[in-house]
Amino acid sequence: MKKLLALVVAALFAMNVSAEKGSMYGGLTGVGILEAMTEGSAFLPTVGTGLTVLSVGDYSATAWGLAPEFGYFVSDNLAIGGVIGIGGIIIKDNPGDNPFAFRFNPYARYFLVQDGNFGFYLQGGVDFMTETASKINVLGIGINPGVSYNIGLFTATAAFGFLGFETLGGDGISESVSVFGLDLNMATLNFGLSYNF
Repeated sequence: MKKLLALVVAALFAMNVSAEKGSMYGGLTGVGILEAMTEGSAFLPTVGTGLTVLSVGDYSATAWGLAPEFGYFVSDNLAIGGVIGIGGIIIKDNPGDNPFAFRFNPYARYFLVQDGNFGFYLQGGVDFMTETASKINVLGIGINPGVSYNIGLFTATAAFGFLGFETLGGDGISESVSVFGLDLNMATLNFGLSYNF
């Protein structure tokens, strides 16, 4: 049994797809439980990939989202890519006020470590999200650390934390909020799965 387990582990490590110049990837990001940010009585969906039922105050709602991602390696350790996502919240007993959000996130991802199937990267970019019902905008510029693991033609990624500038503003809130610094909130945890081609 131990030999079989060792053989399976060795086979997984042998299925390495390197991040080399000219290779591309596409998939979904933000996979997991979606949450909703609130500003006063307004709901602002976070755009990721998934579906979840949530409860905020006296309201129950269903959050949904789809965030496809595409990237291209311009060199062996550097990829440029982006996410274009949509998401929304369907609020129970309030069908006329269901917020819808759009997200655009161009980025550069630099791999500091690539050892076999494992990689550690820093991703820097601009993340813009706008919500149509309450006219709330979110802008973030900064760096996220992340890890990747290749399994054959697929790569799983996980990122946690954010260092940079974030601002929340727009017609739907009374006062803009801007923050600069390190954010280690669980909302910064992001999972992704992509196909390498």
